[in-house]
Amino acid sequence: MLFILLIPVLSTSYFQHHLKVTIEQRTFLTKQTIHTQAYFINKPVLNNQKLIGKVKIGKRTFKYYYRIKSENVGKIQAKIVRQKCYIDTTIQSLNNHPYSQLSLFINNIDLNSCSNSKITYSNILDYHKQYVLDRLKHFQIKYPGKIIALISGDTTAISDDDIEKYKEIGIYHLLAISGTHIGALVSIIYFLLKPIKCPIVIVKSIICVVLPLYVFYTDLAPSAIRAAMTCLLLILLSKSLARNALNLLSVAFVLMTSFYPPFVYHIGFQFSFLITFFILFALPILENAHWVKKTIYISLIAQLGSFIISAIYFNHIQWIGIISNLFFVPFYTFILFPYVIFIFLLIH
Repeated sequence: MLFILLIPVLSTSYFQHHLKVTIEQRTFLTKQTIHTQAYFINKPVLNNQKLIGKVKIGKRTFKYYYRIKSENVGKIQAKIVRQKCYIDTTIQSLNNHPYSQLSLFINNIDLNSCSNSKITYSNILDYHKQYVLDRLKHFQIKYPGKIIALISGDTTAISDDDIEKYKEIGIYHLLAISGTHIGALVSIIYFLLKPIKCPIVIVKSIICVVLPLYVFYTDLAPSAIRAAMTCLLLILLSKSLARNALNLLSVAFVLMTSFYPPFVYHIGFQFSFLITFFILFALPILENAHWVKKTIYISLIAQLGSFIISAIYFNHIQWIGIISNLFFVPFYTFILFPYVIFIFLLIH
């Protein structure tokens, strides 16, 4: 009994310690201009006279903005991709939340200092995403950046204006890898293997291999980890243990926060767990409902779950999301995502 009473105290202290350390580190980083070596992960895109892309400093990945002055844009794009170069930059947060994403606003890139970098596991994934993006452009497929975002959650190649539009109509979550993506991926695997009467053991084995690989491809997005972990627990555990979905969600929460405590302050993590909790808590209402009512109920419940976090982070509530998700979630799950996966496989 004493241990149970101590759990909230210990966990709060545990998370608050990481929060304090993170705030101190961010305060130190954002108060100065730094001169450092950075690895430019992908080919930057030009948007409003600014080059936008992804860069890695040490083990941390940032989105960067570099305002073009009089230089040749094409020359810079070709010169820095997959290179390590010295830069002068400031690090800024787009909002005041301690775990919001930090971005680099580069003042200068020393092109003469650029050199090749050693190939690492994470670099291989980034190379592949750039390869897919280039192939999509080669075949003149429209909106290649959005296809990459729908598959991997990487929104670097999407303009900030488009991202704001998705947020305004309440469907930005479709670009953040979540249970919708994992559920659609599992459904595609079942759909492809069922006609050939593949044994269920082999189907589950394939899913257990594909889901972790997919999570790595999303750069270990917290919402993707949650969805994949819950799905794998459902597959691997016995029916008696996996019967209560809230238990599976709780196990996933404990495992993730024990492994990496800052997850608990990540907005994607909070959205993913809170919305899933609301839906699972409402299962008694959903179980006997007609599929039309069930779709409406899930949209309403998901929006109610997201209102709490949206109000804190964005200072507004997206009522239009209730209506837009009634259309976009089924459209994405059953039409758009399978189509994107098909295009993704076809261009290889």
